[in-house]
Amino acid sequence: RHGILKGETISSRLSNYCKRLMRLFVFWFFFYSFIFPPDGTKHMQLNPWEIFYLNMQNTIDHPFVTLMTGSAINLWFFPAVITGVMIVSVFHKLKIEKLLIPFGFILYILVLLSQSYSVFPWGYQVDFEMRNGPFVSTLFVSFGWFLAGKNQFRLRTAITLIVAGFLMEYAEIFYFFTQHNIKPPHQYLLGYIFVNLGVFWLMLARPNIGKGTVFPKWGKLTLGVYC
Repeated sequence: RHGILKGETISSRLSNYCKRLMRLFVFWFFFYSFIFPPDGTKHMQLNPWEIFYLNMQNTIDHPFVTLMTGSAINLWFFPAVITGVMIVSVFHKLKIEKLLIPFGFILYILVLLSQSYSVFPWGYQVDFEMRNGPFVSTLFVSFGWFLAGKNQFRLRTAITLIVAGFLMEYAEIFYFFTQHNIKPPHQYLLGYIFVNLGVFWLMLARPNIGKGTVFPKWGKLTLGVYC
């Protein structure tokens, strides 16, 4: 963890990290605002300036939803990570970091109950896409925070987590498909947690993967390419 902070305070690192994410989010938000019209207007023949106007009007009418999603579906990642990091920072300042993963897990369970697991009696439906915001990101940002304080990582543990996660996902998909005739996205399954944790573990167990190739040089461009 000290290696990640590099002598900075958590507040300083949070600020710098969020500023970078926000710059990318704002740039691509305006870029896509000229390309993708809001839902309900996609059947209309519009020029880029008309699309931009409708997106700005939609932002004024629905500021919270826009802030959580952006003007394109793939931009949800930025506010999700930012809110996740902010929650980690708050728990750190309050010295209740041990509650981070349980809190993140509860948020993730709420997501499952509103999506694939909504078929159960305790499930529910919401209009808001709960993948956005802190509901999914908090758990995985918390994993990253705690793994940053760990020094030793075994490759066997990473492989075990990944394999167990995939098997669990396949079992869940098989159940939902055969019993409820639905095929939920992988991010709405419990096994997704173990797969992602295993990938984190693998990267830390083998930090030199890709060394000597062009990929490390491209790493700093990852978020831009993702957009």
